[in-house]
Amino acid sequence: MHANNPVRRAASVCLVTAFGACTATRPVPPPSLSLTPPAVITPSAAKAAQIPGTPVVLSPEDEALGHFLKSQVALNDGDYETAMTQLEQAVKNDPDSPFLRLRLATLAVRQGKLAQALEHCKKVVASEPDNVDAQLLLAGLLSASGKETQAAQVYEALLERGPDNQEPYLYLGTLYAKQEEFQKATAVLKKLVERYPHSVLGYYYLGQTSAAARQLDQAETYYQKALSLNPQSELVLLDLALVYEMQKKTAEAVEIYQKALAVNPHSEQVRKRLGRFYLGQKKLDDALHQFRVLENIEADPQE
Repeated sequence: MHANNPVRRAASVCLVTAFGACTATRPVPPPSLSLTPPAVITPSAAKAAQIPGTPVVLSPEDEALGHFLKSQVALNDGDYETAMTQLEQAVKNDPDSPFLRLRLATLAVRQGKLAQALEHCKKVVASEPDNVDAQLLLAGLLSASGKETQAAQVYEALLERGPDNQEPYLYLGTLYAKQEEFQKATAVLKKLVERYPHSVLGYYYLGQTSAAARQLDQAETYYQKALSLNPQSELVLLDLALVYEMQKKTAEAVEIYQKALAVNPHSEQVRKRLGRFYLGQKKLDDALHQFRVLENIEADPQE
């Protein structure tokens, strides 16, 4: 899209989230005062300005801007179908706009229209090969479509061009783990934590990968490292408790579940997991207590 394109100008004034509202990034400066004397305005121009019904001809880019703004209003109202229709019309008016196509692709994903999202995303990548957001979305769509080899190639290419970006490491590592290529997954995620030693997600997914590979001692080490960086992560606490269950470390599992409840006493997931664990241990009174608390939470989530 050209630098003077009205849609690009609108984007520079507001940050457009995938499914949310426009948030002003900076105050819009007032228009500068014109130094042109009023006498320069011709009588014919003034007369034309006063004639009602004078047709206004909009450029395709201006039409696209109008539909884009309508789509944002619809998104604010939670009307995704109208937002989708307006974005489609915007792209029809300005088909060469990667900005519009990427937002249409993102909204199509939310609507479950993956084939349509993939089509638009490919066009964005073709016109802007260095668009990282489009590349990440493309890889995710390829993976969701069962084209995991192609998805991995996109992630690998992203890492070659920008090794400081954490997201491709995470996505590629989890993609390899999904394919049960645990050594590849671990290698990718290790590169991430070497570059970013405070990455909680890096250590968390290393723990998940090790647990999936039945390397439980290694999984425990990675989860403990993640907890040292974020002691209140319920996600990590639950996975570590499960590892302890698998290792038959009953006391350690209970301790971790209790830590998770200390972080969030109203967590339904933790109560369910702990209740089921007590059932497996034949500790019926303890299990019953957890399920009764769970019933109270479900009956009154604010309790």
